[in-house]
Amino acid sequence: MRPFNFRSAWLVVMATAALLTGGPVTVSAQEQTVGTVQGVVTDDMGVPMRGVEVVAQCSGSATCDTTYHTATGITDANGRYQISFQGIGTFYISASVMVDGIPISLTPDSAEPFIRTQNVTRNLRILYYAGRGGSDYGVGGIVRFNQPIGDYSSIAGMQVTLTPQGSGTAITRVIRETGDGLIVDGFKPGTYTVTARLNGATMMLAPHATSNWAISYVGKFINRDFNYTRHMWLDVKSAPAGTPSPTPNAPAPDTSSGPPEGGPGPEWGRPTDVPVDRRSFTLPGAAQVAGRWSVRPVSMWFAGSSHASRANTVGVALSVTNTSPLPQDLSRSFRFQMNGRSTYAPKSVDSGGFSLGRLASGESKEVWVTFSIPQQEQAAIRSMTVIAIQQPITPLLGRPSESPPIEISLYRRPPNDQVPAPSTNNQGKTDAPSGQTTPAPPPTDNQTPPPPPPGPPAPPPVPTGDVRVIGPVALSRDWSLEIVGLSHRDGAAGGQNETIVHADLINQSRAAVPMNSRMLSADLQWSGGQAPAASWEAWVNGLKQPLDEGFTLGAGQTVRLIARHPVSAEAQRAVSGWKVSVTAGGGGAFDLRLPPRNAAFQPHTPIYVGPVDPAPTPGLEAGMRALEGVYAAPDFGELTLRYEGGLLLGETRVRAGQPVMDTLKLAMPRAGKLQGVMQRTDQPPSRAWYTLDLTVSPDRARLQGEMGNVHPPINTPRAFTAQRSGPAPAPASTPAPAGDPQGQSPAPASGTGSTGAPAATTAASAAPTRVGPYDVVMVSSRKTPEGDWESTWSLTNRSSATTRVNLNDVAVTLRSADGQTSTAAGPYHYAGETDRRVRSSGFEIQPGEETKIRFWHSGSSRMTPVGYSVRAGTSESVIGGAGGGQSAAAGGAFQHTAYLDMKVDRVAPSANGGVEVTLTARHDGDIRRGIQHDPQQYAVVGSDGEEYRWDGNYYGASGTQRLSNTVYLTRSQGVVTYVFPQVPAGVTPVRLILRQNGQQTASFDLP
Repeated sequence: MRPFNFRSAWLVVMATAALLTGGPVTVSAQEQTVGTVQGVVTDDMGVPMRGVEVVAQCSGSATCDTTYHTATGITDANGRYQISFQGIGTFYISASVMVDGIPISLTPDSAEPFIRTQNVTRNLRILYYAGRGGSDYGVGGIVRFNQPIGDYSSIAGMQVTLTPQGSGTAITRVIRETGDGLIVDGFKPGTYTVTARLNGATMMLAPHATSNWAISYVGKFINRDFNYTRHMWLDVKSAPAGTPSPTPNAPAPDTSSGPPEGGPGPEWGRPTDVPVDRRSFTLPGAAQVAGRWSVRPVSMWFAGSSHASRANTVGVALSVTNTSPLPQDLSRSFRFQMNGRSTYAPKSVDSGGFSLGRLASGESKEVWVTFSIPQQEQAAIRSMTVIAIQQPITPLLGRPSESPPIEISLYRRPPNDQVPAPSTNNQGKTDAPSGQTTPAPPPTDNQTPPPPPPGPPAPPPVPTGDVRVIGPVALSRDWSLEIVGLSHRDGAAGGQNETIVHADLINQSRAAVPMNSRMLSADLQWSGGQAPAASWEAWVNGLKQPLDEGFTLGAGQTVRLIARHPVSAEAQRAVSGWKVSVTAGGGGAFDLRLPPRNAAFQPHTPIYVGPVDPAPTPGLEAGMRALEGVYAAPDFGELTLRYEGGLLLGETRVRAGQPVMDTLKLAMPRAGKLQGVMQRTDQPPSRAWYTLDLTVSPDRARLQGEMGNVHPPINTPRAFTAQRSGPAPAPASTPAPAGDPQGQSPAPASGTGSTGAPAATTAASAAPTRVGPYDVVMVSSRKTPEGDWESTWSLTNRSSATTRVNLNDVAVTLRSADGQTSTAAGPYHYAGETDRRVRSSGFEIQPGEETKIRFWHSGSSRMTPVGYSVRAGTSESVIGGAGGGQSAAAGGAFQHTAYLDMKVDRVAPSANGGVEVTLTARHDGDIRRGIQHDPQQYAVVGSDGEEYRWDGNYYGASGTQRLSNTVYLTRSQGVVTYVFPQVPAGVTPVRLILRQNGQQTASFDLP
């Protein structure tokens, strides 16, 4: 038997340990030899690419020398690079570039690794190709497809065709199933027309989670956050019989402008009283570090005992990011535990029904963790524990280790499933977080993941309140409290005498705070005494949560508190304040003023009478007769109006032929205005009356305004809109009697001027301004009889190709002297100086052809125009309007935006290409705001007239300092840098533009 050599074994152990820890290792002269790799980098057309970083990286062998793990080189003007490197192991070459905002990996001409003693050549180029199988992704843009809720039909074998806008060859591919769902991939980034067919039948397409269905979709690939596998995300369904020829749709509908022409359709409207089992609820909370991962809560969902396919389950969605410099296997990296009356191990862990797979450095993925929990036990859920498992790089480093656990606060299922229907904001949109998409519950066994359900509801509105109260905000060390609603009940409509206070309590600390009803006390104060709160309710993100020992409010989270105080009607008339004490966390005491009952509303009667026949003038009668017809009203269905006895009488139905749901009586006190009431026919009259205050659009095709519940009377009206289903009839030409200032019929919204309306202001002759492919000149601006401004513009196509203009492609923003803006966007564009609306499908402009478009600037009646900016596609330019003016703030001046006050400090080239803009952000409020929580989108306009978007990240003083923690501002200011990687060399950024929900909120001239 050969004797064991302890000395040799010890040397092997020491050398291995030094190697794995990065310590010094003595090697031969041959092992220190410097090798080189060189080559040329070209794009997909074979053109050399300058400034590309090429990386030579060790291939992951256990013999890699960590001291020389990677080496990099940058291509010159001819696309050439050369990298010198040394170290033990085999290496491979890689590089990536941004193409139209999409990260694209370059393909080497040889995938064979090489060792450091070789001098090798590796050329790289952009090569777009589709992936294969279920886990392999190709290179290029990716289109992902989902099916509507409840549609579980198979779309396997569906053919998808992408036709490039402008020039290029159409590409058809068959969808395939991957870890990110059903996709087609391998397309060059750009703008395409997308169509789909299944077994020869045309399919309908819509942007994901919208109802903008059409048989073709026009859009571009967009880099969506860190998830690079969702460049274009569409919903797909079968087209009904008799579907017309393709009409490209816009990337996303503007729900504030009502449904598209042709009626609401089954996809429009908002959900009401959706049960808990069919909703997902957004989970607040910042990302937490767990080992080599960053974990952020996204949402959770419940499934009770009656659920068909997922009975007695609870699911939690997490966004997980790989923060290590190396790829990691997501499937082996976590351990989860649900905490309630007992602890529960997960039933399944996946990514929407698909495997988790490996994540590259910096890559993110949604992880769905599902637990089997009986419905009665779901009311006791408190939190979920997440433990990261750190796998060793090699088995020689020992066994896997676990990181310290992190806790994620969760909701508990309400005992009686108490969830309000989603509320609507003043713009008529269903409240939901901006830019977030809530995942659906996990799929059934057929592995076809359903699309997300409707977005999470906002905190409950104040449906029982009599007056809307805003502020003031009271602050303590850990809490802020704001009263948002007040309701005085006198028992006239049933129930008891009580005053109900609605308030938002925000945890301003940096930690989660346990609390319960015993930690809250409140006294309603009046001149003759005070009354304590008899009961409390707590609502978090639309879920009613019991205020018991298991309730925890996360850092920065808001809870809507509802306190009920039994008091007499006499005491309600003398109410003066609300005194609140919070003992949870750091505690706080608040003393807030409240309005008395007689200041909040007048005594109400159980039945409301409609408007009296106002004996309208002939002009007003003609205006009301012109409004007769059928309208599509979101949330109500079909609205029919007819003129009778000096009033417009209306009826709503879910659809034609169905029973009447509401009746309306509307009077026209002056041209363009309607006022009256609406009564529900399926509820007692004492509880179902609403006031209506509406404005008629200039073309008489749209009614828009507010609807308020008048029993009990409240000051929190919601939006009401109605869109005419057919063409508007021309109003009768009825001259007004002499001396009658209100006798004018609604004036056509044209630039020629009409009786009673200000004459049009013709713009002075000016040189055209180039906006995209168009020469743009203002023709005129005027005020309509309703008081809003209109502007008419001439667009001449200066390109060599026919251009197609959709409603959302062109917009004009009016600017006033006080900084206010009003953006006129589709669908209210009119052809020239006529009343003919531009059709929703858009129009074409031939090369050299001129067309005129008139824009209606809604809500601009109190503005004095000083200038305009015109957007065509992605290009935008400032054009002096009435009085000239400047649209953008000077570089060194603070300007109000939709979130923070900002000023530009620096514009410089970015280290990795493109440009970066550094700004100072300022917040003067007492409630903190995070720089990274800014909902606005940033873009720069270059000297070439093109617009370039930011990369979606936040940096410090420069683009090399990535902000890892949220920077909060409270009466302070901070520095933030935005990087725009797509700005080409030689193009100078001239303007910074901020937008929210597609509307411009601010702009800055760049130095």
